[in-house]
Amino acid sequence: MGTDLETWLKKNIGFDDEWKIEGVDFKTSPLSLDVTVSYVGPKVCPVCGNECARYDTLVRKWRDLDFGSSPCNITAHVPRFDCPVHGVHQTVVPWAGNVSKLTNRFERKCAEYSACMPVHLVSKLTGVRDNTVWSIVRYYTDKAMDNLDLSGMTAFCVDETSSRRGHQYITTFTDPKTGGIVFATADRDSSVLCEFRKWLIAHGGDSDNIKSVCSDMSGAFTKGIRDFFPKAVIVYDPFHVIQAANATLDTVRKTSGLKSSLGRGLRFDFMRNRETLSMTRRERLEAVFDQYFYLGKAYAIKEQLRDFYTLCDYDDAMQFLLGIIDRCMDSDNDDISDLGLTLDKHFWGILEWHRCRMSNGIAEGNNSVIQAMKRSARGFRDTENMMSLIYLRSLKKNGLSI
Repeated sequence: MGTDLETWLKKNIGFDDEWKIEGVDFKTSPLSLDVTVSYVGPKVCPVCGNECARYDTLVRKWRDLDFGSSPCNITAHVPRFDCPVHGVHQTVVPWAGNVSKLTNRFERKCAEYSACMPVHLVSKLTGVRDNTVWSIVRYYTDKAMDNLDLSGMTAFCVDETSSRRGHQYITTFTDPKTGGIVFATADRDSSVLCEFRKWLIAHGGDSDNIKSVCSDMSGAFTKGIRDFFPKAVIVYDPFHVIQAANATLDTVRKTSGLKSSLGRGLRFDFMRNRETLSMTRRERLEAVFDQYFYLGKAYAIKEQLRDFYTLCDYDDAMQFLLGIIDRCMDSDNDDISDLGLTLDKHFWGILEWHRCRMSNGIAEGNNSVIQAMKRSARGFRDTENMMSLIYLRSLKKNGLSI
C-alpha cells in the first residue's frame, strides 16, 4: 500500500500513530472500500493510563463517510486490557461514533443534514435507519445544549405552538437578543415556567436577573411568570392584544344578524388594516356600520388599539388605553364589554410595551419554522424527537455547534 494513501486515510478517518493500516480492499461488486487496522500502541489501561496486560482482542466494524459513491467500511482489531484497579476495558477508538456503528464524523454529518432537512430524507440519503438518525440527533443536540450559557439572560419570550392533532402543544422560550429557542417543553400550563426556571439555573442563569417577559394574555403563563419570576415585568404581546379585539369583532359580526347581501366578502375587510383598504371598500364598510351600530363600534375599538401602538409618549398611551377601556365598558354589547374587562385586567402588561418595546414576533417566527418543520416531516411520532430537532435548528442562534 502506498504511503500517500495511508497518509490520506489516517488524516481523513482519524487514525493516529497507535493504529496501523493493515490493508485496503477496493471491491467492485458491490462497490465498497474496506480498510483494516490494528492497534500497535502501548499496553495501558484506558482509564488510568497504567501499564497492564492485554486481556483479548475484539473485531469491531464501523461505517465511515462514503468514498465517492462507494461505502467505506472500517474493520479494526481492538484490544481490551486487564487493569488490576479498573478491570477489563477496551482501548479508546478515536474514530468511533457515540451512539451507533458509524464513525463520529459520519454521525456529525447526519446531525448536520438533520439541521436542514427532514430526518426521513437524511435516512434515505445516507442509508441509515431513521431510528439511528434520531438517536444521533438527540445525542449531539443534548451534548451541545449542555454548553448553553444563560448567565446573561435578562428577558425572554414565551409562546406555545401545536405539536400534533388533538390539542397537543409545546411551549417554547426564546432569547429576544439572539432569536434562538433556549428551552422547549410539552404542555402549556403554568408549570412550564417552573421547568424553565430550573433549566435557566442549571445553565448559569438567575431568575432574579429576568427583568421582563413577553407573553400572550394566557392566564396560565401570567400565573407562572408571577410565581417563578416575581421580579420580572410582564409585557403582553401586541399581536395577541389586537387578536383579542379581532376575535370580539368577529363574534359581534356573527351575532349582529348581518344580511348576506351586505356582508358578502366583508369578513376579511373587517380584519384587514383600515389603511390597506381601497376607498370603495371603506365606503362599503361605513354603509354597513351605519346600519349595525355595535359592529361599527367593535371595528372602531380594534382600529383604536392599533393606533395605541403608534403612540410615542408613555403617559399619552396610558390615557389613550384608559379611554378605549371606558368605551368598551360603557357598551351595552356583552362581547364588547367583555373585551373591556380583558383589557382592564391586563392593563399594565399591555401598557408596558411602551417602556421596553418587546414583542413575541421572534417567537412567532420560530413557531412558523416549527410548523413548517412539522409539515415537512409529516408529523412526529415522539414529542421528544420534535424538541431535539427544535434545539438542533437553534444551535447557531444560541452560539453553539454540533
